[in-house]
Amino acid sequence: MDLRIVPFASAELTDFQTSKPAVADYFGDVDAHVASVESYLTSLYDPSSDLARQVTVADQGGLAFVEGFTTDRPNVIDYADVAGKTVKLDRAGGYAPTAQAPLIVRVPAGTMEIGQLRFEGWSSQAGVQQSYARYIMLDLSDLTGSVRINGLEMGSIWAPDADLEFSSDVTTNGQWFARSVTTNGAGEIHHHTFLGELPCGDVTDPAEPTDPAEPTDPAEPTDPAEPELEIDPEGPVYPLGPVDPADPVAPIVPAEPTDPAAPAVPADTASPAVESSAPVAAFLATTGGLPMIGAIVGGAALIAAGVVAVWRVRRAAHD
Repeated sequence: MDLRIVPFASAELTDFQTSKPAVADYFGDVDAHVASVESYLTSLYDPSSDLARQVTVADQGGLAFVEGFTTDRPNVIDYADVAGKTVKLDRAGGYAPTAQAPLIVRVPAGTMEIGQLRFEGWSSQAGVQQSYARYIMLDLSDLTGSVRINGLEMGSIWAPDADLEFSSDVTTNGQWFARSVTTNGAGEIHHHTFLGELPCGDVTDPAEPTDPAEPTDPAEPTDPAEPELEIDPEGPVYPLGPVDPADPVAPIVPAEPTDPAAPAVPADTASPAVESSAPVAAFLATTGGLPMIGAIVGGAALIAAGVVAVWRVRRAAHD
């Protein structure tokens, strides 16, 4: 809200003008906020959630004895169990409403008037227990239409669908939220912001979506490695490339045999002795060549024939 100090003596009407034309403009999307709070309260009252403690109320002679409070979560009391009764705290174990353990008074549908909550020992006077007003809330979310507020001294009011009529001579302390509020009594509404903590359980507002991460460029593909040549041990092996044949070696041609020299004719007339065949055997052993055998044997035969012919001629001459 717009809160500022304006001097009364020299103030103009425009000095009191708010920056926004309507009260609803200060609350944004009111319907969305109301729906969220309603869902929180629904989960709070669910016994299986264990988000709050339902206080036990025992009626004894017109007095309401309360017990079973906790100090770590909200404590819930049904308004119908304490309306118009003095609430005795003898069995409350010294309970007092706090931010961690606020007191929620649940008002049933059909209720037409809200009166004083008469908790024995709690005073709305300043400097006493007036601060409790910040940790007490009356939940009128099941109510619609007009609801009269008369005699309530402490506690905030949540009535999003109700029209509240404040017609009391008693001043009240708390924070009111309603579809509309009208006043016509001598009492005043003193604003005390509700500071109680209401656990929400699994009912949470959806988180803001985050921007997806920028995709990264894919890595450049590398050239595949050359496949190794697999050799099948049972298959043929193919050469990797043509092999130049070496020049062929020319065959060695054996030399032509020369004619042996004619043996000298002995001077005497004695019969010549036939030469030994040892040199021929020696030559064969030395050359070891089979192609020469025929030529050598033929030559030896011719020489022997010539020697015999000469010997016969000379013998005939002598005769």
